[in-house]
Amino acid sequence: MRRRTKAAHNAPTAERVALSLPTVGGHTSGRAAKTEAARCYALDIEAPKKEDRAVTAPRIAPLEPPYDADTAALLAKWMPPGNDVEPLRLFRTLAVHDELASRMRPLGAGILGHPRLRPRERELLILRTCARAGAEYEWGVHAIAFGAPLGLTERQLAATVHGTADDPAWSEHDARLIAAVDALYDGDSIPDRLWAALARRLGDDQLLELVIVVGWYRLLSCVINVAQVELEPWAPRFPEGPRAA
Repeated sequence: MRRRTKAAHNAPTAERVALSLPTVGGHTSGRAAKTEAARCYALDIEAPKKEDRAVTAPRIAPLEPPYDADTAALLAKWMPPGNDVEPLRLFRTLAVHDELASRMRPLGAGILGHPRLRPRERELLILRTCARAGAEYEWGVHAIAFGAPLGLTERQLAATVHGTADDPAWSEHDARLIAAVDALYDGDSIPDRLWAALARRLGDDQLLELVIVVGWYRLLSCVINVAQVELEPWAPRFPEGPRAA
């Protein structure tokens, strides 16, 4: 497996990352918050707050080079061929469970590499999901590697974190996508009226993909938050301000 050079390690650029990654083959609802608080009370611990999730050291350490042959082959599948970017910390964390990582990769690769949604639509869904979940790591990776190259402005990227579906940064269709993420995040469903509005623009296959994309990135966000995956040094942080509730 190719190892990145010292220069690449010390000075990774947004351009290198953005060119490499696209080819890869919060808020809690009232009911959920009460359930979480009740469980924590029963265990005599303090309910966690997403604002307190400052990462110090990972709970599950990502694999580090030099990699054995099997691990190198696994990580190479997660990354685009011929690149000189070190495999992402998330990928190296998932590789701790190599069999599970091998089974997860095809879905992630399919979402990014063979979408039926337009790439910009997909990224709005991903960015909003990661923002709502407080997964700053994945939000930053997608903001720099996908969102900005696909034309999302700084204002729009910030609105995925701080705004609502009514934010003036959004077109009518964008607003429906943001609202769909919020509905899925808060209640694991989409109201009939919103579904009908989405269906005027998206086919059944795209609507199904929408739900899967949000669910997949909510899963990844959960892994990132629980494992406390450290931020990539080249990825942006959440913009300042309170996240959307």
